[in-house]
Amino acid sequence: MEYKSVRDMLDDRRNAEIEMEAIQRQIDRICVTNVRVGSGDIPREKVRGKDEWVIRPRGTNNPQGAALQHVDGYTEALLKRMEEKHELFLAAERVIASARLSIDRTILRYYYCQAMTDEAVAEVVHSSKQAVWKRRDETIKELEIQWAGKL
Repeated sequence: MEYKSVRDMLDDRRNAEIEMEAIQRQIDRICVTNVRVGSGDIPREKVRGKDEWVIRPRGTNNPQGAALQHVDGYTEALLKRMEEKHELFLAAERVIASARLSIDRTILRYYYCQAMTDEAVAEVVHSSKQAVWKRRDETIKELEIQWAGKL
């Protein structure tokens, strides 16, 4: 995948992180509210002719099964997105790792790889929001020059 600029690539990386966090929140919400894993309340049935147990068929009159079906779907979506974005994650890490100063690399990783806000990054690095934004912007400009034509 080719990008016009470092900023475009890193923005895509941040958006992928936000999307995957949203999918994970859905999984967590369903698990917490509908299914108590390991509590024995998940309906199971014995497989004919085998010494195995499976989750009872899922459907509308089986709320636990329906919840598990949703979890399965969201888990599959999450894994698919992670596979699709794997190359982007590696490329973004290469670009971020090439930043000159460690504080700049830290700011970029928190902002783009963990999708933290400038305010949250500022708290972690003990700086102001404006200083974080300015450092990030200046570092991106330096990286644009360094990576021109290489993406």
